Amino acid sequence: MTYRINALDNGILEVVHTDELTMQEAVESRQRSGEEMADRGLARVLVDMSAAIIRQVPDTMALYEFNISYYDAFPAGSFIACVIEPQKNIADEASFAETVALNRGISLRIFTERNAAIAWLQGLQDE
Repeated sequence: MTYRINALDNGILEVVHTDELTMQEAVESRQRSGEEMADRGLARVLVDMSAAIIRQVPDTMALYEFNISYYDAFPAGSFIACVIEPQKNIADEASFAETVALNRGISLRIFTERNAAIAWLQGLQDE
């Protein structure tokens, strides 16, 4: 397991991926974080993949299936902010993931800066 899950002081659940990130690990971490969110009554999650090593980008169908299934994995009304490293050449895949999630009614945004992602999630809490 090359990820950790913890609750931040601001009511956001944080999932940080390090080392190699596979689709299997992404599914596992999402399941665990969804359970943690439900247990703690949280609706905001920060998924930081900026330090992850992505050796093989999933194909389009795998990305599609993963991103539409956020709806089943997280509590209703959840907001997801994902942080990616802009130099990792996954911007197209990240944009596709965001679009698929949004078309499914899932509030998911992709960021290249952690502080911007947290600010977005905190701004939602202030509404």
